Amino acid sequence: MPRLFIAIDLPESTKDSLTFLQSGLREAKWVARENLHLTVRFIGDVSEEEVYEIHSVLAAVRGTPFTFEFGELGIFSSGKKLRSMWMGVKDGSSIEILRRHIDRSLFGLGFKPEGRRYIPHVTVGRFRCGPTVLPEFMARTGFGTFPSVRVDQFVLFSSFLTQTGAIYTPEAYYPLNSW
Repeated sequence: MPRLFIAIDLPESTKDSLTFLQSGLREAKWVARENLHLTVRFIGDVSEEEVYEIHSVLAAVRGTPFTFEFGELGIFSSGKKLRSMWMGVKDGSSIEILRRHIDRSLFGLGFKPEGRRYIPHVTVGRFRCGPTVLPEFMARTGFGTFPSVRVDQFVLFSSFLTQTGAIYTPEAYYPLNSW
């Protein structure tokens, strides 16, 4: 049973820039360079039949290519427990429009939109315990310069979880065509 998500794959130069952030915190489990991406929609475990249906509706999604820029570092936490560090997007409105089109397409197959607020970001590290030097780390590294990212397609990825980390495999690419 495949585990799927939809994302914007990042150019190699952007992945190179993001990996410069990934040092200086022993408590962090850094995301592998090849796994850096911007998730648009997590789908989860699906049957093989659903994979074909998902592919069919995603192939019909239309949109206009766009560009985005990165903003600042952020964190996700559960109460006092730090979960992950991420690089945010300055203006995520184009990504949000794409996400809504994808959500509407998937809703027709019975996939309900995610309940939590969507924050466009690239996860750069995960934590099992909160680092004590996080504020200093974020102040030191959070203001780098990153290249703009041109988006002219989105990708359906499968995710296979292993003890050493996730393995992401692109299953299909969907070009953004004009309306």
